[in-house]
Amino acid sequence: MPVKSLIKRAITARCQRLAAGLLNYYRYQLLSLPSKGDRVACPFCGRDYRKLLAYGLDTAVVKNGQVIIPGRRPGAQCPRCFSLERERFLWLYLRERTTLLDAKKSAGWRVLHLAPERNLRKALSSYDHLEYISADLRSPLAMVRTDITLTGFPDNIFDVIICSHVLEHVPDDIRAITELYRMLKPGGRAFLQVPVFSSLEKTFEDAAVTAPEERVKAFGHPDHVRIYGRDFTDRLAKAGLQVETFRFDEATVRKYGLFPDEDIYIGTRQ
Repeated sequence: MPVKSLIKRAITARCQRLAAGLLNYYRYQLLSLPSKGDRVACPFCGRDYRKLLAYGLDTAVVKNGQVIIPGRRPGAQCPRCFSLERERFLWLYLRERTTLLDAKKSAGWRVLHLAPERNLRKALSSYDHLEYISADLRSPLAMVRTDITLTGFPDNIFDVIICSHVLEHVPDDIRAITELYRMLKPGGRAFLQVPVFSSLEKTFEDAAVTAPEERVKAFGHPDHVRIYGRDFTDRLAKAGLQVETFRFDEATVRKYGLFPDEDIYIGTRQ
């Protein structure tokens, strides 16, 4: 390729990056203007706000006369980094309640991050003492393209697996959970999040519901294939994981704009 063409391509690419950066900057300024304040904080970008942005589909799911999925959520998304409740929750938990970020205690740990969220991926990959790998079936953010039900990773290889809001998208979630167990080292832990609705005793799923619009009505999202109930812990235990749950106190939930009824499920391979 001629030198002139190479220079032109480089200048074009740089101009595109600058334009994207300016667009993101002014978009943040526009979105954050009505949210300025100090009532809620984002642990990723470190900014304080009066309120966070609404997020989610404006479609409620009702089962047996009860609202199982409320639809669009107020105060869910950070105006600057666009983090959601579940991502902030998981990052706070890993940062404050585990030794994962302590280089003296977790040096050389292998971490598998499935369906990596942008902010969490950026934060975890910055720690040099961790051997961080991200994986997903389609996401351009992932380092490895793989299926969660058949990853191709060796047995007993990961100290930590992070899997947030993935299993509700997977038709064979039991096989996926078994795969997580297989990849964990003895004593390794999987940090899991799924939307669990305490008003449901048993998980609701229907393989006949396949069209996106039907899934929205049945499960609250065009890509979801089930609504988990209180038996989610049993599904993890059947794969061999010893399960604990964690939920932050009300003050922390308010401070960081977390979803008040969400738990982190910690599955340990004994």
